[in-house]
Amino acid sequence: ALPIWEVVVKSVIDGMTFETENGEKIRLAGIEAPYLSIGTPEYQPWPLASESRAYLDQMIQGQTVILEPLHN
Repeated sequence: ALPIWEVVVKSVIDGMTFETENGEKIRLAGIEAPYLSIGTPEYQPWPLASESRAYLDQMIQGQTVILEPLHN
């Protein structure tokens, strides 16, 4: 069986990615959220990118979440 572990969400990066308290960046499997223009000023964010990030932030910011890898 693959390991399952708990992490605390430090910050939400976009609608499909967050950072844990220990600095790991986690990409949610099976989620394709609109892209933001993080660190790339010439890139135009997709429609609803800010709303997508805000929604994930509202759901998990500061929460302890359980992570389960898809495969090795």
